[in-house]
Amino acid sequence: MIGMENKAIAEELRRRGLKVYIVPGNEIVIYINYPYTGFRELTDDEAERYISSLLEDSTYFVEYY
Repeated sequence: MIGMENKAIAEELRRRGLKVYIVPGNEIVIYINYPYTGFRELTDDEAERYISSLLEDSTYFVEYY
């Protein structure tokens, strides 16, 4: 889930084939099902690092306030 204020990031992730839900606000929450460790929710700095790693070669970047 990505807040509407980060819509450009959401669109780039969708373009790369990820399922993204846009919600009101600025919050970023990522839900991942890792193969061996199971389901995990990423927020704040963890979510920022995960998205940044996905967009390394992109002109987009994440700033979390």
